[in-house]
Amino acid sequence: MGKTRKKGKKQPKQTGKEVLNGFFWRLVPFLILLLVLCYVAVLGNGYEIFEERGWNPTLVLVLRYVDHIVLALIPMVIALLLLWFYVRAWIRWIQNKEGTIKKQLAKILIASVLFLGALSVLLSVSINLWSTVFQAPDDYWQREWDLK
Repeated sequence: MGKTRKKGKKQPKQTGKEVLNGFFWRLVPFLILLLVLCYVAVLGNGYEIFEERGWNPTLVLVLRYVDHIVLALIPMVIALLLLWFYVRAWIRWIQNKEGTIKKQLAKILIASVLFLGALSVLLSVSINLWSTVFQAPDDYWQREWDLK
């Protein structure tokens, strides 16, 4: 008369490799956060910390130079990608002869303003960062790193 209850399927036992894999992926974000916090601490005031302990603070200077170079490369790469997309758009516009001339010109004008405006802003930021790398005095790199 009554229904019998069936037990659910048994979960297969996890192997040691699967357990370690799960533990690894729970631990990695924490380790990355810890590494980023240490990196920021060294960039912020690491020179004085290294100097007080009697260590060679050259590591801090190298990290600051590398960080600044990477920050200068990011907008430059994005600007070059925008330029590449812009050139490809021009090639498509030349090959595509659909629609009226007014529509084509309006499309080209709007896209040119958007692409070239963003491209010029990114290139100016990148040039400004590169000029800081090459023209900043040594005091700039050795003191606390306040970018002005």
